[in-house]
Amino acid sequence: MDIKSLALAVRLLLFNHAGEVLLIQRSHSSKTNPGTGELPKGKIDPGEPFDTAVRILTPVHARF
Repeated sequence: MDIKSLALAVRLLLFNHAGEVLLIQRSHSSKTNPGTGELPKGKIDPGEPFDTAVRILTPVHARF
C-alpha cells in the first residue's frame, strides 16, 4: 500500500467594504475545474504556525 503525505493549507474568506467576497479565477489550463472561481489559498509549510500562514497570504489579496 502506498502512503501519501498530507499537506495543510489555508483558505481565506475576504470581504470588502461593500460585502463582496474575493474569488480567484483558476487557470483555463488547470487540470481540475478550469476557469472556475475559488477562495484564495496557500500551503502551510512544515513547522509553520497557522497564524503565520494567514498573515503571509492576507496582504497579497487585501486590496480588492
